[in-house]
Amino acid sequence: MWHGAQRWKGPPEVPRQSPESTQHGPGIYMTTSVDTARKYAKGGGVLVRFEIDPAIQFLEDAQIPLDDAVRFVRSRPRLRGKASIIADLEANAARMRAREIWAEVLVNLFVNYRSITGDHGPALARFFTDRGIDAAIVTRGDDDWLVVMNPGAIRSWRVVRAGEAEDVPTSSPLPTSGRTSLGPGRARGRAHRRRLGISATARSYLAVALSTISMMSEFSRSIDSRRYFITRGVKAPAPSSS
Repeated sequence: MWHGAQRWKGPPEVPRQSPESTQHGPGIYMTTSVDTARKYAKGGGVLVRFEIDPAIQFLEDAQIPLDDAVRFVRSRPRLRGKASIIADLEANAARMRAREIWAEVLVNLFVNYRSITGDHGPALARFFTDRGIDAAIVTRGDDDWLVVMNPGAIRSWRVVRAGEAEDVPTSSPLPTSGRTSLGPGRARGRAHRRRLGISATARSYLAVALSTISMMSEFSRSIDSRRYFITRGVKAPAPSSS
């Protein structure tokens, strides 16, 4: 995975960001496309190459207790839209007839209310990391992105010179056999994504691609990924309770 920036100070950590730069939540934004990363590094910036733990846990598969989410929101001082976020969280849980919500709903509410400012973004990332959530998946045009909330999911990183990155293949085919399932406990997540119009098959391709990262000599620009569909907070269709 690649990250392009005007400057880089390691080790990796979730930065303080503006609402404009956190449209998909807080985290370190990475892409499978070195060409896309170069655009962000244009004008004397740097490219950073990451190796990600193949056992990464995705935001889109996770549910969190409503009480935990509300407690976190209430604990944030001077949080923009605090009362509205809490009301929408409770309304979402009521429609689901459960005391849990999909973790991505909390991210979407923070994005929609432009609440990811200052320390609130890193705090939200730590909230998810403490609950075993490492990253979100995003598709932007032809690129697949990871928004890494847990820096501990990064196995290694290094700054790459522009000339060195020239030799990176622009694409690499996915393996055609040996694909694994998403693992236990993710059936509800798959059902929820199907209700959002997301291909479970495409989603599994990315999971397998990440599981082979440690054996790949170069990272792919075109991992066949499931599409990350941004829902509008509480407008997200409720998953089946069965």
